[in-house]
Amino acid sequence: MDMSGKTVIVAGLGVSGQSMMEVLGSRAEKVLGVDEKKPDADLHSFDRIDWDHVDLVMTSPVFNPRTPFILEAQRRGIPVMSEVELAWQLRVNCDSTGEPAQWIGITGTNGKTSTTEMTSEMLTACGLTAPAVGNIGKAVSHAVVDPANDVLCVELSSFQLHFTDSLALDCAAITNIADDHLDWHGGIDNYAADKAKVFHRVKKALVYNADDERVTRLAFAAETAEGCRKVGFTLSEPQDGQIGVKDGWIVDMSGIAGGKPGTPEQVAKVSEFTHLTEPDGTVYPHLLADALTALALVLGLGADKEKAIASLQQFTPGGHRIQTVATATTQDGGSIRFVDDSKATNAHAAKASLNSFADKSVVWIAGGLAKGSRFEQLVAEQAHTIKAAVIIGKDQRPILDAFAMSAPDIPLTIIDPANNDVIMERAVDAAGEYAQSGDVVLMAPACASMDQFKSYADRGNQFAQQAQRWVNEYGEARTKQSDGTRQRRQTAAEGRVDDFRGYVGLRSLLNPIWCFHGFRVSVIILTIFGVIMVFSSSSVNMIANGQSPWSQAIKQGGFCVLGLIVGVACMMVPAELIRKVSFAFLFVALCLQSLTFTPLGIDVQGNKGWIGVFGFTFSRRRSSSLRYAYGCLGS
Repeated sequence: MDMSGKTVIVAGLGVSGQSMMEVLGSRAEKVLGVDEKKPDADLHSFDRIDWDHVDLVMTSPVFNPRTPFILEAQRRGIPVMSEVELAWQLRVNCDSTGEPAQWIGITGTNGKTSTTEMTSEMLTACGLTAPAVGNIGKAVSHAVVDPANDVLCVELSSFQLHFTDSLALDCAAITNIADDHLDWHGGIDNYAADKAKVFHRVKKALVYNADDERVTRLAFAAETAEGCRKVGFTLSEPQDGQIGVKDGWIVDMSGIAGGKPGTPEQVAKVSEFTHLTEPDGTVYPHLLADALTALALVLGLGADKEKAIASLQQFTPGGHRIQTVATATTQDGGSIRFVDDSKATNAHAAKASLNSFADKSVVWIAGGLAKGSRFEQLVAEQAHTIKAAVIIGKDQRPILDAFAMSAPDIPLTIIDPANNDVIMERAVDAAGEYAQSGDVVLMAPACASMDQFKSYADRGNQFAQQAQRWVNEYGEARTKQSDGTRQRRQTAAEGRVDDFRGYVGLRSLLNPIWCFHGFRVSVIILTIFGVIMVFSSSSVNMIANGQSPWSQAIKQGGFCVLGLIVGVACMMVPAELIRKVSFAFLFVALCLQSLTFTPLGIDVQGNKGWIGVFGFTFSRRRSSSLRYAYGCLGS
């Protein structure tokens, strides 16, 4: 790619932006960095860009496709590229082969980092210089101009892929696709389409999740180079063209491991890979899936099978991925483990993490920046695993709503989001009150971290620090059933109060507590006013008919009392049951209302708001009280 004589805008001066500035500095005529927050940026506002003299825009993943400056560039016909696209265009020949380094691209909603790290480590063990780059390690635009690299193991996000169009990778994989970053992409279909770009024109091996229907469709729809093999990985017994698991063995049916395609080839025992299992031998399904993906990619590239497997058996996962960071010994000789899975930043990843543990053994620390996601399905599917939950983050409502709808009986503690400095300390203390022998305190938040922490790594580090503090301070003392029960009740009560501390000043008018009580007071006032109005409008007619002027008002007051009794009774009904039958009641009400427009509808003094049912008929000659009573029955 010839950059001479060109003026390039680099939007956003984070890690990738700084890398692009450095790489382009000696290649382009002029490079301008634009960042509203960086003091050393050339421009601090996108409004100051002189679009008439811009040839190319390099954008950071932080900017979605609907950002005004991106739309302006596209309107003017100015190319917009990601750092990955730039890197692909700037490839240099490597020292060992005289050709550009091979690329292995790995994307997916979850498992990218673990898969990329495993892939890099196996290839390194095979004697290749194969760094993990992209979202981890060195920026890809720097790595691609280093001739010492033989292979680049590139972790690719959907953000990067959106503005990337030229890739023709040697090997590529999509680990899975679940709802994530939908606000950025504008929907799941757009998100999946961007992920699918890694499959276009793949040369040697296309690896896909055969257990994920959407990924499978993308894999078979992809247009690859001639001779490219498509390999599906599965946690079940593999079919033809797949690599999977059978009877505790990794088994290949694709031929990627050297066997005949369609014939089972035992690769290795799952138990030989210690990082894939719990201490008791229970397999982590998501890590096993990552290992299968990495193995298929490495073998698809043509690496030595025995060296690759030996390396994978010795692999140690990076931090913040289902990592035990502290263990407390309990009075009965058991233990409480604190497990950091801070990288579980969406519902899909959290599900995989929760699913690794026994029923009702997990005290779950969840919450953060929800990014528009919902969690009802996650909570419903994992309620059998969750013993209690501690909710952190500034965007707590989606998680709370999920528990209210899908698992209202699970005890919750809500951590006041006001003070970031003590968030994790309070969360760990609250979780410790629930935990007993054999339990796991799991931080798999299902949300991003940037609302209260610098990064998911910062969140994980704080969790590890506070978990170790809790173990040192309390140990066996907090494991007694009686103490735990009392403390849980106290903490839960504090949590409910904390939930509303953010409603101050004018915002207090939006406090759910005040809104609730305000609604109740309004109903009472309007009801009393309504009874007074009935008295005012009916008293003359009642006297004319020889009745007490209070008769109609008393009757209405009786209905109000009856309504109060019914309302109190309804308060005793579980909210979940009401939700289940609410649509049925709504349907019945609409049907009854619609009957007023049928021959069953009765016109009373120009108001057709009554119906005649069960043989009852109405006429204007009936007494007003009778008409009213029947009207109440029918309306």
